[in-house]
Amino acid sequence: MRSCHPLIGRIAWIVTVVALATALPSQAGPTTRADAAPRTVVILGASLSAGFICPFPGEDGRVNRTVKLKQALAEFWDRETARVSDCSDFATFLDPVGKQTVQVDRAKNQDPDLLIGIDFLFWFGYGVVPAGKRLELLEKGLEMLTAFDCPIVVGDFPDMTGADPRMLRKAQIPSTEELRTLNERVRSWAAERANVRVFPLAKWVAELKSDGRTVVVEGEPVKLGPAALMQSDRLHPTKLGIAVVADGLRAELDAFLDEGSRLRVGDVSFDAIVESIRADLELEEALAEPTAAEAAKSK
Repeated sequence: MRSCHPLIGRIAWIVTVVALATALPSQAGPTTRADAAPRTVVILGASLSAGFICPFPGEDGRVNRTVKLKQALAEFWDRETARVSDCSDFATFLDPVGKQTVQVDRAKNQDPDLLIGIDFLFWFGYGVVPAGKRLELLEKGLEMLTAFDCPIVVGDFPDMTGADPRMLRKAQIPSTEELRTLNERVRSWAAERANVRVFPLAKWVAELKSDGRTVVVEGEPVKLGPAALMQSDRLHPTKLGIAVVADGLRAELDAFLDEGSRLRVGDVSFDAIVESIRADLELEEALAEPTAAEAAKSK
């Protein structure tokens, strides 16, 4: 019997390889539909994240304005990359454990790829709490966060001494020692978990309340004063204050998330954040006002 022509044998071999490649599941290659699906970012928090507006105007009659944190993150990811779900609740102070339990349950149902809780813990340390019980209350908040294995950015406790007592009574504010203890616990808890990063809200608020914050506007560093960043209640951020927080969050996320993460933000400028929340006028007015340090030098 004659043997097959070499060309016929080669064709048969190619057909066999193609058939096997088609039949077997791919081990590598194009991005799967699951990988291409938008990631889910969930925001947990209280009045800062929820965009609370103080109803009391400032001494100069200026009306307070702000936006939700979600709006300030609009430039971070396009719709194909991520969808942002806002579970924050400005009324968390009424029932911290109950309100935050609802938020956490909503977040669990969404199986988030990233959890942002800049002021999630606030009312687990603030409020009218029996002596020596603030740390015990904090543990309840931290325990809620252990339900997630995705990356988590959670804020520590700022010192809100000096806030308008109509909004935050003195009895609701932890003492200096209590704040130190609460923040030490947050840092030690986070240090034990590779998926957690602490957003230094305490440091940020201290700067916002004292001499403001330096940001980059049109490529140049400028200092925005406290009046431009904090509402008249000296408790909640203004539109520009939220933009400053978002700008800081961008830097924290890029320093925290893996190099290959689709949720790394990259080159999003402060100007872009300001434009996205329509705070251009506020920025223009703030740049025209001297900071406290500048005003002191001029005297």
